[in-house]
Amino acid sequence: GRASPVLAAGFAAAAFARAGDLAALASADLARGRIEEARAHAQRAALASPGDPQALRARALVAHAEGRLPDARADYGAALDRAEPGSREAARLRADVATVHLQQRRLDEAREGLEAAIAALDPDDAPVPLALAEGNLAILLQELGELDRAEALFRQGIARLREVGHLLFTAHLVAYAGALAHERGAEGAAAERYRAALSSLRRIGDARLVAVTASAFGALECARGRAEAADERFEEAARAAAEIGDPGVTRTLALHRLQRRLLEGGDAH
Repeated sequence: GRASPVLAAGFAAAAFARAGDLAALASADLARGRIEEARAHAQRAALASPGDPQALRARALVAHAEGRLPDARADYGAALDRAEPGSREAARLRADVATVHLQQRRLDEAREGLEAAIAALDPDDAPVPLALAEGNLAILLQELGELDRAEALFRQGIARLREVGHLLFTAHLVAYAGALAHERGAEGAAAERYRAALSSLRRIGDARLVAVTASAFGALECARGRAEAADERFEEAARAAAEIGDPGVTRTLALHRLQRRLLEGGDAH
């Protein structure tokens, strides 16, 4: 026969609790750079309670970390629709959606969402979402030429993430901060940041960002006239790019390698 309404409600409550626990495990896995484990926990959370905002966000975070932007945007949006307006969860999800907008080149929407999230998020209550919003706003501001504020935001975000021990996102922001130092002509600081980011990214196994960071580091080594070091970086970037098979990353590597050919031309004279 049918379960009683009381039993049905009890099973539903247990499912939501289980989904929340699994979502928390997925987030913890991401913090340690264990993306496969995070994916498994996020999938189990979604199966346990398909409509739970925590489960939806966990699945979105994994999709985002893997570069699957449409999937991430869909799950962030579904979670935001279910979140209480004005809550910390809603502010965090707005920042998540804004980050997808940034990667999709919808810069006005991205800036508005990130600025609003930074104003709404409590550094004591939500340090990781706040740090990510700061880092992503820094990336956007770098593109717009607001380099001083971008540097300050990177420093704030990295400090918050290091304090809570979030290896994956710290490595991401350090890599992007390396690109900012590179653009500003601070070659020593850029090299230090690229080196630190790559050390973490290799341990984590984030092939996509290893490829991007090693490629940028190779271009920096070309600018410093260090041909052999540039070759090592480009070879590492090529191996990682082959692993992920992303045409965009492959094009970026090809552009950076042009600088190596120019360096060879300079050496030949």
